[in-house]
Amino acid sequence: TLGAGGSNVFLYETNPNSSMDTVRTKVFSFTQDAAAYSIQETYDGKLVISGFETPSGTTNKEGLYFEVDTTGATIWSKTLAIGTSYQIVFYASTITKFDSGAAFTGYYLNSGIQTICLLKTKPNGDTLWFKNYSGPTAANNTGYSIYNTADNGFLLAGICTGPIDGLSKGYIIRTDSLGNELWTKILGDSGTTFTAKSIIEKQTRDIVVAGSIDSSSFFMVIDPAGDNVKLVQTYAYTNANNILESDSGYYFIISGNTVIPTGGSGYPQVWVQYIDELGDSVLGITSVSGNKGFSTACLYDIGRGGFVGCGTYQLYGTTAYHLILHSLSIAFPFQALLFPTCGGYYDRAIRMPFVNTSSNGTNHYLQSILEWDDCHSSTGFTSSETFYLLEWIQKNHITKLIIEGLFEPTTTGGCGFSTGEGILVDNFPCSGNPEAPALSN
Repeated sequence: TLGAGGSNVFLYETNPNSSMDTVRTKVFSFTQDAAAYSIQETYDGKLVISGFETPSGTTNKEGLYFEVDTTGATIWSKTLAIGTSYQIVFYASTITKFDSGAAFTGYYLNSGIQTICLLKTKPNGDTLWFKNYSGPTAANNTGYSIYNTADNGFLLAGICTGPIDGLSKGYIIRTDSLGNELWTKILGDSGTTFTAKSIIEKQTRDIVVAGSIDSSSFFMVIDPAGDNVKLVQTYAYTNANNILESDSGYYFIISGNTVIPTGGSGYPQVWVQYIDELGDSVLGITSVSGNKGFSTACLYDIGRGGFVGCGTYQLYGTTAYHLILHSLSIAFPFQALLFPTCGGYYDRAIRMPFVNTSSNGTNHYLQSILEWDDCHSSTGFTSSETFYLLEWIQKNHITKLIIEGLFEPTTTGGCGFSTGEGILVDNFPCSGNPEAPALSN
């Protein structure tokens, strides 16, 4: 977890158990003021930290990014400066999938014109390229979130200034692998204040965005080409800073803080919302007692229904802000495997929730209740139904399945399961169902 400690950057590490005891703290000093806003783990277990630093004797801000090892020792440190009177600040970063380098976004301000920036680096921090993108006006264009897409391009989410009303609007940019702009999209109606704070790409390649509209937060799904908004859900009196997709691929976790209505009383609290693929709420957590002014700036998925949030709070009777780390455990039936009914391939979903889990320390057991309907006879799984089962197995990284007390699916087209130990999925895709995921072992 990261932030600004006075004029320095600090790194705060805890152990992985439920007490979250401090393992180490580390302070990184630079020539003048410095702050960090993002931390990412590399594929070999190191950490890349980014933000800005101010060179001695100036008011400029240089983009700052550096790598540390598991002890917090600096491996390399870089800054980016362009122009004579400038600001470059990195608010978000990602480790790129295809070359293990990194990419950073934030803003670049030069001669009164502020643009969203994108820096791509090699694994050793050397610059590959730097791009900046103009918004509809010259003011306040800022990137708050970055996502490396399946085609090795980038999605950037942030804000711009609306050309009509002068209010903040959400701004989405999609680029290719070299940072060339493919399309942009402005989010928000005239007269509303809109902020896009977090962006991800779904496994279906649709784009999911979370952020804030006035005093509410939103969950939005956009098609891959950026042409159509397919879904919008809003959550009153909340402020969203993050969105994560669960391993199952069907649920999303939004986090941030509650918002006190005009004329209302009380203080903002931590807000975490677990939603389904339509944005409908499954589970919400909105309370952390004992202090005031809570806000969750970052949320990390640590697996098996566990999450760690990082943010700030205030003690009663003070104006100073303090760091807060909080761990969450979401325990409820996981998203079901979806089966189509006999009316059509994607006609209607029937859910198979896992209602109980247990473990003997080696294997994990799932007991399930299957909601079925009258149109299914004793013929067993169809090819398309088997596809959904395999998709669930793949998304949850299951390597071995023991089937007990269910039914024996058909083996038509090479799709086959049998009751007993093990799972046979070595002959996919199934004939007649080219969308079935190829699995082995």
